[in-house]
Amino acid sequence: YVGGLIGSNRPDGGSGGRIVRCFSNSTVRGEGLYIGGLVGSNWNGYIGNSYATGAVTGGNNVGGLVGWHGTTDKIEFSYSTGKVEGINTGGLVGVKSGPIYDSYYDQETSGQSDTGKGVPKSTADMKRLDTFVGFDFEQTWKMEDGVSYPRLQWQEDLTPNERITLDLAALNWDTIKGENKNQDNVTLALNLIKTGKNGTTITWASDPEGYIDHDTGAVTSP
Repeated sequence: YVGGLIGSNRPDGGSGGRIVRCFSNSTVRGEGLYIGGLVGSNWNGYIGNSYATGAVTGGNNVGGLVGWHGTTDKIEFSYSTGKVEGINTGGLVGVKSGPIYDSYYDQETSGQSDTGKGVPKSTADMKRLDTFVGFDFEQTWKMEDGVSYPRLQWQEDLTPNERITLDLAALNWDTIKGENKNQDNVTLALNLIKTGKNGTTITWASDPEGYIDHDTGAVTSP
């Protein structure tokens, strides 16, 4: 039982261990069973919004995030990127009998290509915000879209590019629609916010020009 954060996530009572918003960048090595970048063995424990980036080498049941996931609880909204070597390996999880949702691993850096226990993605895709379905980029995660892997928001201050990525991700139809019901029939003023939640300055443009006032959001029908 060797992990970058915890060897075995199995409380004495048999249930209830929760690992949330954690990470490890440690290189992990072990000679026996259950070797993981974050957790060696996850039994009846929950892992969410966590990640591991270190290389993992072990004997058997070796995974970039978790070596063995045998539980009625789940892993979700997590990822790993480290190289994985051993027997019964997986880019994210070595061996699993419990559910895994919305979790990913870098198939290029890990040297793995397994499916069904984490979704394999290219390095380029792992640095795209839209890859991480279900990840909360408002409260939990941050990243520089197209530049870096996601990080947890409690890790250091946001970089300028991370601020831009997060504020851009927060802009959608519901954010700007104002009193309009349908984006195919915009007749009322739009809510064109000028400052993002993370302090970025937002400017607007429209095509064709002339129908939307970019300062007030007012709409003029053609």
